[in-house]
Amino acid sequence: MTGSTTDSMSKPPEQVDRTFDKGENMDSPRIHEPNELPLQFSLFSTLAFGFSMTNSWLGYSATFITPLLLGGSPTVFFGLIAASIASCFITAGLAELASAYPSSGGQYHFAYMVTPPKYRALVAFILGWLSVVAWALTSASTALVCAQMAGNLAGIYHPHYVAEAWQTWMIYCLLVMIATAIVCYLPMALPRGEMVMFVSSFLGFAVSFVTVLAMRANGQSAKAVFIDYDNTSGWSDGTSFIIGLGTCMYAYLAIDGACHIAEVMNSQSQRSLMRLLTQD
Repeated sequence: MTGSTTDSMSKPPEQVDRTFDKGENMDSPRIHEPNELPLQFSLFSTLAFGFSMTNSWLGYSATFITPLLLGGSPTVFFGLIAASIASCFITAGLAELASAYPSSGGQYHFAYMVTPPKYRALVAFILGWLSVVAWALTSASTALVCAQMAGNLAGIYHPHYVAEAWQTWMIYCLLVMIATAIVCYLPMALPRGEMVMFVSSFLGFAVSFVTVLAMRANGQSAKAVFIDYDNTSGWSDGTSFIIGLGTCMYAYLAIDGACHIAEVMNSQSQRSLMRLLTQD
């Protein structure tokens, strides 16, 4: 650990802020506290982590039934485009802040650094708890979707089987316990595991895409996909599209995931990622 890093960790937040304002010590992600985990994430494993956390194609494939009911195929297609544009703006802002203040704290730390001193503590406190709640809900919903998918897969191989609620709940608990055990007891396996997940997800997308194209002869017409608006929700067309758009945004949940491992990236990878984010 270098002397500049040690000095940075011993400074109060106000002095750290002044240090960043001067452009000093930008290569070290360790801003407040000493590291509890080894610096094990490389540039590729960090990018794989961010991709695997969001996994937008798989997340949308599992949830597009909601926008389908809220307007049909046009909501599914155009809603995802609108969600993608909105997520690009969000990601651009996160990238700018992460390049200036790399910290595993993420949004609450960004808010502290850019808020006037008088309101810093309050804003950071609120953002911190909002982040905690958001990640708890995201983790719960993701595990639930995976549990439901496991039950549906069992139904494919056993047509007479229908997963009951308590069985889905047990699968959900098992998935949460497995994920928690890996993070707590096998932290060194995380970077390699994220790279495996990245490759697996990419291959799964390629196979699914090719399969859909191969079955296009049985598909709907372009008019049915892009024009025919079929709203079965009971809401007005405009309201149903907005509600469906919220589900389309689900595909980009956890898009800030890579920000929260800034303090376990090795310095060379962090410098490369910061240059990538800032287009330097």
